[in-house]
Amino acid sequence: TCCGNAECKQLMGGSQMMCVAQEAQCVAENDVCGGTGQLTQTCCGNAECKQLRGGNQMMCVAHETMEMPVLAEDFATQCVAEND
Repeated sequence: TCCGNAECKQLMGGSQMMCVAQEAQCVAENDVCGGTGQLTQTCCGNAECKQLRGGNQMMCVAHETMEMPVLAEDFATQCVAEND
């Protein structure tokens, strides 16, 4: 299992596998994430895609949460670092 959002991929021309980071698949906080006639996209982190008042655009807005963060030590399985 690879760490974070990295994926285990086979290297070109060989049989060796390596953890490779994926490009971000989410919209950053305060960026447009949807609107009328647009596909609503996923926001990064704990941000939520919300419609702006008086407009058709939607923007990623930080969402305050009372949940405790999950620490890596809480997981029994270990992951492989990127490029390992």
